[in-house]
Order: sequence, then structure tokens, then C-alpha cells
Amino acid sequence: MSQIVYTELEAFPLRWPYLQLEPLDIETVKTWPSDQAFNVDTASSTYTPANIGSPIEIPVYGDVKLVQVIRKAATAQYELWTNLEVYARKVGNPGPLKVEAYTAEQSPTDWVNDEIREPDGSFFNTTTVFNKWRAVTRNIPEPLMIKSVNFLTTSYVAMDFLIRTAQSDGRPSSTTVYGPVSITSSTWSALSPPAELSPGMYSFIGYTSNSTYLVKGTPGATFGSIHSYWYSTNSGATWSQETANAYPAVMLGCSTRAYKPVQKHDEYVVPADVFGTTAAYTSIYHANDSSRFAQKDPVMCIVFSSPTSPDTSNCYMIQRGSHTGAITGPVGANLFDYAREHSIGSDYLYDDVLVRKTYSQYAEVSHVFDKTYYLGPGSYSPKTSITMKASTGTVYALPVVVKSAASVQPAAEKSTASTTYTTIGWDVSGSTPEIISPAVGPVKFLVRGAGAYNQVTYYPRLYYNKNPVTPRDFGFTELYLMKIRADTADTLARINDKTNIYLASSGDAVAIDPNFRAPISKIHVVKGRVTCDLLGVI
Repeated sequence: MSQIVYTELEAFPLRWPYLQLEPLDIETVKTWPSDQAFNVDTASSTYTPANIGSPIEIPVYGDVKLVQVIRKAATAQYELWTNLEVYARKVGNPGPLKVEAYTAEQSPTDWVNDEIREPDGSFFNTTTVFNKWRAVTRNIPEPLMIKSVNFLTTSYVAMDFLIRTAQSDGRPSSTTVYGPVSITSSTWSALSPPAELSPGMYSFIGYTSNSTYLVKGTPGATFGSIHSYWYSTNSGATWSQETANAYPAVMLGCSTRAYKPVQKHDEYVVPADVFGTTAAYTSIYHANDSSRFAQKDPVMCIVFSSPTSPDTSNCYMIQRGSHTGAITGPVGANLFDYAREHSIGSDYLYDDVLVRKTYSQYAEVSHVFDKTYYLGPGSYSPKTSITMKASTGTVYALPVVVKSAASVQPAAEKSTASTTYTTIGWDVSGSTPEIISPAVGPVKFLVRGAGAYNQVTYYPRLYYNKNPVTPRDFGFTELYLMKIRADTADTLARINDKTNIYLASSGDAVAIDPNFRAPISKIHVVKGRVTCDLLGVI
């Protein structure tokens, strides 16, 4: 006779209270003994790139990518992009548009295949004869390729041009790094080959034996910064500092090192139905993703692609600016420097992809709550507060859950005009948490206006909003139902895609006889709210 051995099922009890909050930890309070002052502009800004020339359309599909370099506003510690739009249209039936955020670094080898020329500035004709070697010394903070030069005089004359390194006081040294080459004064003269300069201090020198007069002044914008002016009466052997009424005017046409995307931080996948068939500025933000791009680094790259779109008959037509000849700088303020088109020779240009960003500036509160929790079938919904006051006007704050170095899950912004410390909190609105993040991440506060804060609190919670749920959502391979209870009237739950349990009144329940097992592969709450008691098996 064979022997039958019975083993007990080893299971863990758990509860699933659908659409309810549950604490994950105790409250954390951070208090500062003194005012933590901040002063940040409260204006929301929109930057639209200039349409340089006639914009052209680039088909984006398959391996084709467009890269746009985006600079943070110089005054901003932190930018939250409340909207990001791209001028585009869809063709046929493309796949989704992928929008990725990368850190940006200047290439050590690749130059932008384009030229920016310094614009006209305050120039004045003089009666000073151009009968000396004349030099302008500049501090150059980044690598530059000098492609053309315009050394101003009162008439067009042949001139010799060269570049030397400069001594610590700005005086030209005896070391020539470029030239001499022949140019024509008072017009843009191309340098062939171009002059490549590493960061440092350089003197840009011109001399001519032809009869002409000096034009003095400075360009409207400069590459680097002008340090000093010099002249020589012995062919550059020795130099004397120039007087203010004889500052020579020299303009440069340059290319900079190309910025390249280096490390990916995050991506936004935009469904095709967001775009129309007529080109227009279209927001990449949509209802399926409430996260927002944020920028703390001075420069970042946004990359547009659609790898599942097959061809030019099913793609996105994204516009970028176009121009002929050199651009008169400076180019752009916040969106800058170029489009990179992998499809047509990986060319770097100073034409912006037509991307429009709307942003607010913030300061970061100097404390971050950073603990990790297992969420299972729910979202991260911490309860938070900040105690703050205004010095003048109104101060604003919002908590964010950090997704990456380039994106956050923001809550609604709140404000106070009180000049005494006031506590502003984020808990629930109606029955819905005010902070809902699909993943756990560091929580921090962003503030703007003129004021101070002295306390923040964090109370981590789990919000059971995933529906339907499966054993894997709880970290188990098997799940057994012990009891299901309605938390509102008129509740309908569907078990394993086939068995409906209708609970007419709040509090109505169905309990499973402990001698039987009710295996669960899926629980779907069709309407209402339930609490389920379950057993999970690893």
C-alpha cells in the first residue's frame, strides 16, 4: 500500500485595499534653526527659437535622429519645463515619437560645421593713420575654430593678419600660432585653413603699408572677452599699450566644438495620435505621462527619434531653421546651438530644431528625502509639507519625486503671501492623493519668489491604485483569495477574467471557506472599491 503524505501550504497573509493609502514608514521632519532664504524670479518664460531663413522639414523615422542642444537660463538654479513643444506633423501611420533627455558634453574633436560671425557694434571712423602693427588681445575660454576675420579700416586695403599667444599682461608674445596671411580689411575674409585655438589668451594682429585710417570700437558680441589693445612700431618686436581713442576693431567668424549627447537620463514616448497632419507646435506632454523634464545642468540634449516608424511615408516631419552663409551672432539664448541630423551626414549646424519650451525657475530646498520602498500594486504618494514665509509678494513651493537627473514627477504648486511662517501641505484632494508617482524616488521641494523656509516633513505612503492586479504585483507566484469586502456601494469585481462578484452595499463581503482554496490569477475591480484578504506563495 502506498503512503500519501500531506504538506501544509506555506503562505503569507496580505491585504489589498484598492484605492486606499497605507503608510510605508514613520514621518521624517527636517528643521533648520535659522531662515533658509531664497530669491527666485516668479515669472514663467517661453523660449521660441528664431526661424533662421526658411525652416525645412526633416523626416524622422527608423535610425534617423534629431538632436537639439538646450541651455538653461543663465539666472536659473533649476528649471522645470511646464511645456515642451516641437514644430512637427505626422505622415501616414508612424509609430510613437521618442523624446529622450541626455547630458551634453562638448566633443574634443568635432566642430560645428557652420559659422557664427560677430555682429556690428559701436564703431567709429578715426583720423588715426593705420601705420603700425595693431593688436587686440582676448581671453578665449573654449576651443574655437576661426573661419573668417574682419579687421576694420576706413577703406578696403590689403592687410597681413596673424595670431600670437599673449603674455600675462595681454602683451603679444613672440610665438605666432597662425599666419601671417593676406586679408582685405573692412570685409569678411575667409581663413584657409581655419585657425584652431585652445582656451587661452591670444592677440589678433593686423598690419598694412597701404594708406588708410583706423576704425575703433568693439563688436556687438564677442567670442571670449577683450582683454587689452596694443601697437608696435618695429614689426612686432616690442609692444606698447594703445590709448582709448585708437582701439582697433576686429570681428571674428568662428565655429565652436559640437555638443554631443552622452548619458541618457529619461525618455518621453509620445503617441502618434497627439500629432496632426498639419505642421504646428505640438506638446510632447500627454495624459498618459504626468512627469516633466527638468534642467539643472547648464546644457542638455533633447533627442527626437521614431525607431518603429518604417519610412518617409510613415514618419514625423520635424522642422528646423535653415540659412545660407554665416550667421550673425549671437545665436539663441536658451535653445542653442544646432540640429544634428544623423540621416544626412551627421551634420552639426547652428540651426535650431523648432522646439519651444515653457519653464519656471526654482531654487532647491537643501534637504532631500531619499529612502527606497517596495510598492507592489500601487504608487508612491508621500504626504509632505513645507513651512515658509514671504519677504515680499508671494512665495511658491511644490514637492517633486525625482525620476532622473532630467525629469521629475511634480505635484501641484501652492503658495502663500504670509510674512510669518505658514505650513503648506500636500495630502489628499477629495479621496485622491495630491502626489502620485508610479515609482519611488527622492522627494525634494522646489521654491520660488522672495522668502525663506525653516521646516519640511515627509510621510511616505503607498497608494493602492493599480487595477487589475496579479500575483506578480505582490511579489508572489501564487495568490489565493480568502475574503473580499466592498468599501463602497455598487461594487463589481471580476476574478480571473470570468467570475463576477457583485457587492451591492458598502461592507458586503464574500469569505472563502478555509478548507477550500480560491486561486487568483487576476483581480479586476470594474467599479467601486474593495479590500481583499489574500495568501501569497513565493
